[in-house]
Amino acid sequence: MARQTARGAAGGTPLVQISRGTFLRPKVPPMEVLRGQTALVSGASRGIGLAIGVALAEAGASVALNY
Repeated sequence: MARQTARGAAGGTPLVQISRGTFLRPKVPPMEVLRGQTALVSGASRGIGLAIGVALAEAGASVALNY
């Protein structure tokens, strides 16, 4: 799973680590990737479901949670 780690030299779009020692700069800012999309996450009261719901919301999706 990719994770955000550092900002570039200019302080622009953050770099995303996709594997050990490999970083990419996304073409779309992270908060706009899922803008306008809706996600339904079942089992979101804890654990993986909660983490997925939070990640989708951070990516810009409208999220409905069911537990």
